[in-house]
Amino acid sequence: MANPGIEGSAHNVAVVIVLYNPSDEETANVRRLSEAHTGVIVDNSPEPAFGGDHLGRMHYVSLQENVGVAKAQNIGSRYVLDHTEATHIVFLDQDSTVATSYPQDIAYYFEKIKHDFPRLAFLGPSTENKETGKEYKSVIHKDHALSDDFIPRRELISSGGCTTREVLADVGLNDERLFIDYVDFEWCWRARSKGYICGFTPNVTIKHMVGQKTIYVCGYTIIISSPVRYYYQFRNHLWLSRRGYVPLQWKINHGIKNLARLIYFPILVKYGGKCWKNMVRGLAAGLGPLMKTISIYVENARLTPSAYYRLTQYFQPSEARLHSALPDCVYRWWHGLGKTGRRVFSIPLYVFYVLRTLAFLIEDNLSMSNGMVILARAIVPRRLPSLHKYLIRRLAKRNKLVWDFDDNILANRRISPADFYFHSRYSDTIVVSTDILMSLIDKKFVHKVKILPTTDGDFLGYDTQKVLSQRQSLYDEEIRLVWVATALGLEYIQPIVPSLDDAAKALRELNGKKLSLHVVCNKPLLAETSCLEIVNILWDRDVAKKEITNSHIGLMPLPDNEFTRGKGGFKLIQYMSTAMPVIASAVGFNNQIVTKDFGYLINPSNDQTTNSPNDQTTWKDAVIELASDWERYARMAKNAKDCYDKHFSYDKNKEFWEQLTCLSQNGR
Repeated sequence: MANPGIEGSAHNVAVVIVLYNPSDEETANVRRLSEAHTGVIVDNSPEPAFGGDHLGRMHYVSLQENVGVAKAQNIGSRYVLDHTEATHIVFLDQDSTVATSYPQDIAYYFEKIKHDFPRLAFLGPSTENKETGKEYKSVIHKDHALSDDFIPRRELISSGGCTTREVLADVGLNDERLFIDYVDFEWCWRARSKGYICGFTPNVTIKHMVGQKTIYVCGYTIIISSPVRYYYQFRNHLWLSRRGYVPLQWKINHGIKNLARLIYFPILVKYGGKCWKNMVRGLAAGLGPLMKTISIYVENARLTPSAYYRLTQYFQPSEARLHSALPDCVYRWWHGLGKTGRRVFSIPLYVFYVLRTLAFLIEDNLSMSNGMVILARAIVPRRLPSLHKYLIRRLAKRNKLVWDFDDNILANRRISPADFYFHSRYSDTIVVSTDILMSLIDKKFVHKVKILPTTDGDFLGYDTQKVLSQRQSLYDEEIRLVWVATALGLEYIQPIVPSLDDAAKALRELNGKKLSLHVVCNKPLLAETSCLEIVNILWDRDVAKKEITNSHIGLMPLPDNEFTRGKGGFKLIQYMSTAMPVIASAVGFNNQIVTKDFGYLINPSNDQTTNSPNDQTTWKDAVIELASDWERYARMAKNAKDCYDKHFSYDKNKEFWEQLTCLSQNGR
């Protein structure tokens, strides 16, 4: 089916095609597509199907070995992300028969459907059997259309599917260890675990062949694959069944299906004996050691900001066990309580921490060896029970133990001095965010310390120029300040509200501009102001991203005390990643982050900047200076992004963790 023909509907689309020993007909099909579209062809064949490094308008990569569909698609995706400006990526197989206009068609519907379903991650077509012309339909799932254009599905095959650069940056690429079967399913489930939705549109169709042939037994359609595929299907089913985000229904249904295959394949299927041998090999491989050799202990893997930005954003669920001491519902309940409620429930919560982390430690002791265990801050607050210490010591004997923290957890009594020493002693590596935190470590263990600033990868793929253009469109009428934090930080922002209100008055009198403060927090900022508009927004990771990109100036006020001097300046780094000038208190690590090229440092004792000895600028004056000259603002914004890229980039942090985990897998 062709694009509805709406003028101006073209999108910047790149096509990724994976080949493996293509036939002459399939080679001709790929050549036809390459003349019409940009993208990359990744060839898994032992002998190249084409010569050179280009075919038509597409880049051609000959691997000369079969590295699997997962890795081949990843090679293609990385090429598109790194070497093109494509916003949409469409995946095709060599045997997928589509119209020349197909990539633009599916991208068109992706954007159309995304308008109503903003969390759309992957859109597939309606798929027809190449031989019979009949549509492939699930026996288990009954389709329930959400609109004329969109039918949601829990999982989809990748062939013909469309996603975007931003979604790939958030969800990640394929799990290459799966090699071929269920690679696309696992990606869809991982996307769903992050709050996305997948589905297909009946308005676009491809012809495709699933498996090698089809047989019918007692009215049921059975797809027969090549014998070697059953090794991967049986192995990957057992591997995926250990993952919490994989649907329970799929685990059970495929478990039953596989048991049935072991019985009837040798009897009913041609070459069934060969298939059966691969099934048994797959079972043996799947029942072997766990894929995951990394185990991460955090308060909450998704909602605790320090856990996400320090650790879990660098590890896909397929790569590590993420042990959350507090499930989402308990975390939200606890952090929504007032002081009285916390006093009442502190002991029951401590018991909950103890029992839940105990279960995780027992599980890891029974199943982990030669891996890596990462402990974030204090896995049980204030006092770690002796049994937990014993289990951690046992884990440390057989695995690399890493301890990560980014606050002065001694000053806020999150951890006792005895437990702090215990973690320092038994950890192989200690990762902290600043040299100030490094100074807390006993000199006997300081050689274990690595300094890694906290950063944010959520803005990967954002167009800096587009963000600045959006801010410029508001600049002459409204200046938006943004402050993103948890409720514990409200006492830090409250004291500077009067100064910000004075800035709002001055701006209105100077050039008629409106000044607003957008507070993204799990509790509202309650303050009386005469001119400053305070906009309270309930914290959510996606909401925070939107507010930061739509604001002009990032704030990080702090008092000067033992605890705040241990702060890692994450808010500043997060703002800088979006090319945003900043204003911050001259406390702790903030002094090492902020320069006059892109921000202002305010002395917390006298509300004056410290960028130079004679500078008497206050919070008020810093806001007015940034709000009064677009050229200066744009220059400082670009300097902020340059500083982020040079010193605090997500890629550098990811490389750090990749190197550290490689060391754990290759020997301690």
